[in-house]
Amino acid sequence: MARTYPTEWKKFCRTISTPIGFNYYTKNIKKNVSLGDFNMFSARYSLAKDFIGIDIQNATMKTKLGYEALMNALLVWSVVEYYYIIFKTQSNSHYDLLTYNKSELTAIRNKINAIGFDVEKFYKFTKLHCDSKHTLNIDEFLNNRDYNPVMLLSAIRHVFSHGKLTANVSNVKSASVNSIVNILKTCILSKIDDDFSSIVKSHPNYLIA
Repeated sequence: MARTYPTEWKKFCRTISTPIGFNYYTKNIKKNVSLGDFNMFSARYSLAKDFIGIDIQNATMKTKLGYEALMNALLVWSVVEYYYIIFKTQSNSHYDLLTYNKSELTAIRNKINAIGFDVEKFYKFTKLHCDSKHTLNIDEFLNNRDYNPVMLLSAIRHVFSHGKLTANVSNVKSASVNSIVNILKTCILSKIDDDFSSIVKSHPNYLIA
């Protein structure tokens, strides 16, 4: 079965072989970015997109689901990081790399809130171990105000990476955490895929590549 790469990845590879080639993309990318960086981005995207779980010998299903969620968050964050490394943006940080309109934010919030009471319990635990920016963003999300989906994910990544978050959060089902991460994974990777597609489609040789 084929791996899942960004939607326009094949077209990107074809456009760089045209007369204008890779040079066209230099207006969209940061200094010293090479074709190898694009290959790294696509590999990270593919790994995050195709990741479906882990197997831990002698671990319970609850523990497996918990670590699956946390590993999923790390893999998606690695895509965000590399996309930020490559492309010029209006943002000064990874956190503001992607933009969401109000209807998108409402849809994401509704999907996450549909998981149930575990959402609030999980994020109240998570924010205890975050910096002030992530804490504020979590509060905004929980209180139905504007929030940043990328930071909802990066909060999980941050707390897990620094050892405060494990597969089993007290009184929170691992399946709920898994569902939260999968919703954020979908909305983040989809947004990155759309942005990358628009850049590739703007190449003058897109139609003939």
